[in-house]
Amino acid sequence: MNTFARQAAAGKSTSAYTPSTRVMMAISEQITAEDYYKAQQVRTQVMDQVGQLFNKVDLILLPTTAITAPELPQKAFAYGMSDTVKTTHSMVYVTMANFTGLPAVTVPAGFYNNKPVGLQLYGEWWNEALLLRMAKVCEKAPGIERKHPEKQWFGHVLDDAQKP
Repeated sequence: MNTFARQAAAGKSTSAYTPSTRVMMAISEQITAEDYYKAQQVRTQVMDQVGQLFNKVDLILLPTTAITAPELPQKAFAYGMSDTVKTTHSMVYVTMANFTGLPAVTVPAGFYNNKPVGLQLYGEWWNEALLLRMAKVCEKAPGIERKHPEKQWFGHVLDDAQKP
């Protein structure tokens, strides 16, 4: 990601990136080729173990995040926000899919304290059809309330983008 971000900013200052992005770019520049090679070895071992797990199960069901949706300060919408703890907690359950390339999908599971809760399904590599069928079943489950927040709702941006 750092390589792409650097290329996109070629000849320009990276000051257009948010401070948190610039911090991550600086950290990633410290990674050596040996670090990358060792990470790929670990990735291969994890993929082997996950492959063995899918000999016993068809899908893995996890929460989408380890925390409920955090409150965002108003300034975050204009300037961005960097909160490593919240970011880590919100990403903890997606790490395995990102690291191993497992297909995954998140489905709504309701609300807790008026904040959305999701479930994440992992499927085996190349078995997206099963994953999507199960996501459809979950989406149609009775009793799952559908609503959007009263404030800071940006869903209309996506709705407008899909209009012909």
